Amino acid sequence: MAPAKCNFIIFSQNKNLKEKLELKFFDSNITEIDNTTFLGIRFDYSLTFKHQIKYLQDSCLNRLNFLKVVSKRSFGLTTLTLNQLYISLIRSILEYSAIISPIISTSNFEKKNIIQNKAIKIINKKSIYSSLSDIDTEIINLAERFNYLNLKYFTNALVNNNELITELWSDYQSYTTSRATSHPTILCKYKDSIKL
Repeated sequence: MAPAKCNFIIFSQNKNLKEKLELKFFDSNITEIDNTTFLGIRFDYSLTFKHQIKYLQDSCLNRLNFLKVVSKRSFGLTTLTLNQLYISLIRSILEYSAIISPIISTSNFEKKNIIQNKAIKIINKKSIYSSLSDIDTEIINLAERFNYLNLKYFTNALVNNNELITELWSDYQSYTTSRATSHPTILCKYKDSIKL
């Protein structure tokens, strides 16, 4: 490991209260950073996931433009085909970070919804100012989709004895039965739905 390629991050809600650490590796200082990427998810020091949301917006912009081009009548693509293009090219990107959806802010989740709403309007050849309630679509809303994916993930992980998730679930159950939960976790939303 090269010290120059190493860095560290301290997670805290208040940046002013963060301790100033001087970490050394082979007598070289390790740089402190404010955000990092782990398994494709961008973490910032306060865990707002704002960098992840920005990354999703930027990643989906060109794909939305592509969808807009191929949705023109001259291409002759059906709504079903356009829906499949959206699901495979754009929603798949949004779904990769579905695991963080229960803990991100409403405003950040809405930024994901805006991407899907634009796609639905493009697919159905509607104005950007039209209301989604006037559009008949088979695309499931993101909150329902993410809930389904997360519940499926946690259930499969517990059934298959994923050590990390099993330990997390066990700790969560013992914590919630012994005292009131003041800070929601990812598991809070699914505790009543997970059936083993």
